[in-house]
Amino acid sequence: MSVRLVLQSLLNTEGFLHFAWVIPAAFLVVVFLLGYVRFILALLKRMRRLFLIAGSTFVGGALGMEMVAVRYRVCS
Repeated sequence: MSVRLVLQSLLNTEGFLHFAWVIPAAFLVVVFLLGYVRFILALLKRMRRLFLIAGSTFVGGALGMEMVAVRYRVCS
Protein backbone atom coordinates (compact mmCIF):
# COMPACT_ATOMS: atom_id res chain seq x y z
CA MET A 1 0.00 0.00 0.00
CA SER A 2 1.42 3.38 -0.97
CA VAL A 3 1.92 6.31 1.38
CA ARG A 4 -0.70 8.27 -0.55
CA LEU A 5 -3.35 5.63 0.03
CA VAL A 6 -2.46 5.29 3.71
CA LEU A 7 -2.73 9.07 4.24
CA GLN A 8 -6.01 9.24 2.34
CA SER A 9 -7.53 6.44 4.40
CA LEU A 10 -6.25 7.80 7.75
CA LEU A 11 -7.28 11.39 7.09
CA ASN A 12 -10.42 10.53 5.08
CA THR A 13 -9.62 13.14 2.46
CA GLU A 14 -12.06 14.16 -0.23
CA GLY A 15 -12.61 17.19 -2.43
CA PHE A 16 -9.84 19.78 -2.31
CA LEU A 17 -7.91 17.68 0.20
CA HIS A 18 -7.86 14.61 -2.08
CA PHE A 19 -4.06 14.86 -2.21
CA ALA A 20 -3.56 14.00 1.43
CA TRP A 21 0.06 15.20 1.60
CA VAL A 22 -1.24 18.80 1.69
CA ILE A 23 -2.36 18.43 5.33
CA PRO A 24 0.99 17.29 6.81
CA ALA A 25 2.84 19.73 4.53
CA ALA A 26 0.84 22.66 5.91
CA PHE A 27 1.59 21.46 9.45
CA LEU A 28 5.33 21.22 8.66
CA VAL A 29 5.31 24.73 7.21
CA VAL A 30 3.88 26.04 10.49
CA VAL A 31 6.52 24.10 12.49
CA PHE A 32 9.26 25.49 10.22
CA LEU A 33 7.93 29.01 10.65
CA LEU A 34 7.86 28.65 14.44
CA GLY A 35 11.47 27.49 14.34
CA TYR A 36 12.49 30.68 12.57
CA VAL A 37 10.51 33.18 14.65
CA ARG A 38 13.64 34.68 16.22
CA PHE A 39 15.27 35.11 12.81
CA ILE A 40 12.16 36.72 11.34
CA LEU A 41 11.78 39.09 14.29
CA ALA A 42 15.45 40.12 13.97
CA LEU A 43 14.87 41.39 10.43
CA LEU A 44 14.14 45.03 9.74
CA LYS A 45 10.42 45.77 9.62
CA ARG A 46 10.28 46.27 5.85
CA MET A 47 12.44 43.20 5.14
CA ARG A 48 10.35 41.11 7.54
CA ARG A 49 7.15 42.10 5.76
CA LEU A 50 8.61 41.35 2.32
CA PHE A 51 10.08 38.06 3.56
CA LEU A 52 6.71 36.91 4.93
CA ILE A 53 4.86 38.01 1.79
CA ALA A 54 7.31 36.12 -0.42
CA GLY A 55 7.17 32.98 1.73
CA SER A 56 3.41 32.93 1.99
CA THR A 57 3.05 33.51 -1.76
CA PHE A 58 5.42 30.64 -2.54
CA VAL A 59 3.95 28.13 -0.08
CA GLY A 60 0.37 29.25 -0.63
CA GLY A 61 0.83 28.92 -4.37
CA ALA A 62 2.30 25.44 -4.10
CA LEU A 63 -0.29 24.08 -1.69
CA GLY A 64 -3.14 26.03 -3.28
CA MET A 65 -2.40 24.84 -6.80
CA GLU A 66 -2.20 21.24 -5.59
CA MET A 67 -5.65 21.62 -4.08
CA VAL A 68 -7.01 23.20 -7.28
CA ALA A 69 -5.37 20.50 -9.43
CA VAL A 70 -7.55 17.89 -7.73
CA ARG A 71 -10.55 19.13 -9.67
CA TYR A 72 -8.84 18.51 -13.00
CA ARG A 73 -7.21 15.22 -12.06
CA VAL A 74 -10.17 13.58 -10.30
CA CYS A 75 -12.91 14.88 -12.60
CA SER A 76 -11.19 13.99 -15.87
